[in-house]
Amino acid sequence: MTSTLKAAAICLLSMSLIACGGGGSLGTDGGNGGGSTAPVTIDFRVVDASGTAVDPTSSQLTSANPWTIQATVSQDGSALSGQLVTFTMPVGGYATFNPASGTATTDSQGIASMGLRAGDVAGGFSVVARTGESNDFTLNLTSAGDGSAGEDQPASLQAFAENLQLGSSGSGQTVIIASVKNDNNNAMEGVAVQFSSDSGLLEVTEPVTLADGTARAILTTPNDPENRDITVTAASGNLSSSVIVKVVGTEISISGTRSVTVNSASTLTVALTNSEGNPIANRQVTLTAGDNSRLSATGGSRGENNALLVMTNVNGVATVTYESDSAGSDTIQASALNSSDSFDITIQQDDFTFSSVPSDDVALNETASLTVTWLQNGSPLVGGLVSLTTSRGVITSANPVATNASGQVSFTLESNNAGIASLTASGDDGSGSEVTVTTEVAFVATQSSTLVADASPDIIGADGDTSTITAVVRDNSGNLVKGAVVNFNVSDVSTGSISPNQATTNSKGVATTIFTSGSVTSQEAVVISAVVSGTPSANDTVTLTVGGQAFDVSLGTGSLIQKPDDVTYLKEFAVFVSDTVGSPVPNVDLTLSATPVKFNQGGVYRKGFWIWNAALEVWETQVTAVCPNEDINGNGFLDAGEDNNGDGQLTPGIVGTISFSDGDSTDENGQANLDYRYPREYGAWYDAEIGVFAQSAGSEAKESMKYTLGVAADDLSNEASPPPNSPYGLNADCSSTD
Repeated sequence: MTSTLKAAAICLLSMSLIACGGGGSLGTDGGNGGGSTAPVTIDFRVVDASGTAVDPTSSQLTSANPWTIQATVSQDGSALSGQLVTFTMPVGGYATFNPASGTATTDSQGIASMGLRAGDVAGGFSVVARTGESNDFTLNLTSAGDGSAGEDQPASLQAFAENLQLGSSGSGQTVIIASVKNDNNNAMEGVAVQFSSDSGLLEVTEPVTLADGTARAILTTPNDPENRDITVTAASGNLSSSVIVKVVGTEISISGTRSVTVNSASTLTVALTNSEGNPIANRQVTLTAGDNSRLSATGGSRGENNALLVMTNVNGVATVTYESDSAGSDTIQASALNSSDSFDITIQQDDFTFSSVPSDDVALNETASLTVTWLQNGSPLVGGLVSLTTSRGVITSANPVATNASGQVSFTLESNNAGIASLTASGDDGSGSEVTVTTEVAFVATQSSTLVADASPDIIGADGDTSTITAVVRDNSGNLVKGAVVNFNVSDVSTGSISPNQATTNSKGVATTIFTSGSVTSQEAVVISAVVSGTPSANDTVTLTVGGQAFDVSLGTGSLIQKPDDVTYLKEFAVFVSDTVGSPVPNVDLTLSATPVKFNQGGVYRKGFWIWNAALEVWETQVTAVCPNEDINGNGFLDAGEDNNGDGQLTPGIVGTISFSDGDSTDENGQANLDYRYPREYGAWYDAEIGVFAQSAGSEAKESMKYTLGVAADDLSNEASPPPNSPYGLNADCSSTD
């Protein structure tokens, strides 16, 4: 009898091995039942939130210190990846799993991780793990019982967008991030989130929150170029949060002669383009003009208040005829897809026009010739005195000058600096009748002297990540050179490539190529050179680093704008740092920046004022000029030829400050919150690039997003108090601060 009891005790001991340390094999199986195939085994290791090993025989699971069980699945000494491990607790109440499903898949090292939070029952309990090919393996633990009863419930949900603006071309996308936390502000894994939007197309990529507590969807706007606000909502249970993404970039423009004679038909062209400048076909355009004017078009119809309705053709263009019964001034309004434009026109008894203007750009220090023709009652006016003024360059011919027998006068113009020259011709017929007409001539630099190259970003990931390489070319006076051919060359042993290897500078002096990464490199190991073809002295190089990027950085913001005082706005942003499987990465050091969008990335500032839209009961911007960032080479210093508006400093400059809300490293959820404060007067007129640089344990990553400074909603709806006009000026030119 004694022998039988001893045998039974030995058998029971072999089936239940009590954990005796933070690592090693903490569980046993029930035997493999014989056969030649090696059994699948599971070894346990327990770690705390910081990754430090825990000895379960001398420690308790508490609400303040959740644990993670690391179950290593192996067979015959080899780790098994891709195995689904199911964790169960025979008796509930002592703890809860995270995720609540209690399932996890082994990684490349054969490890499946399962979070464990304290329940409301104190005492010893067991966790059982098994795979589809193994028996049960048991881990014995102790709970302090100071946690919440039952399954952890979501307490908060916040929606963010990586980009608050999408171009109307439909080629872009933004990631919508929903962050779910419990009462202790811990990230919650395994929570189902539903995404919806009132426009656009949503692709839900992560419908259930990952280990960092985030679910994700991608918003795109295919085949719908209308400027609009899209409200995206994330919901889970009785929790919901929304973020507004603006679709922008569709523009309508009116072109034609700005001076016509009474009862004389004039042709106007209306063009409708998306954010990439491509035509938008088969869309209705609404046009209005003054009471004494007539608008007509082939195939047009009439709308409310006798407005002309016309469709754009395949080129995104509608052609309209304009006539007026009386002399004076008129304004033509065109609108489509929530974009509008106005066109001021002068109706004169006389026909006073620029009959000859250079159709191409004019090189610096070369002569531009212009001719003005003046008709009265359909016949040439002889002896009318015509004068010419210009905003750029000098008039090299006689000025003023009298019209000849054909009613014409000619002028010549030169400039030693590049840019647009606005020209106004004024006529006096000697009897008190005065007429005016305006036009523009573009002067460009053609002789290359210097080249400045830039890479954005200069730290990228491996295997197909990209960086934009730009080259800005100037002449020896600092003017931007148009039409310069730039050759790009890459030195990179990691199989990276550039395409194209040759590009031509645009009117802003910028040539662009794209570098696509290969494998990981050492610090600044990729060298890209740029040189102007035929001018070897105009050259520069940039360096890049291709990193392994052990983590990814996501940056986003919501719709709310706060007003901490009477002159300041506060905009909050959130940074998420996650590893390659979406788990949060805590304690990552972060560095912030808030700078104007770079010139070579299309950085601009806006001049203008606000007008009240009575129908929508909201203030809307009336942009009079869109001006490029004056810091052309991006060095932060005012160089020769950069001070276009003559204010003695770089415009638009740095506006506002950005700081961390609660520490400059990520928390246990892999999250950090940012506060961007800026003066209210810059709202709607300035574009900021919010940048985050993350670094930890030798790995680093960058992320940035463009943010057009917003205006609080209640400040846009108060008719008695318009928002401030642009601090950069009101006039429709970029050469002054007026």
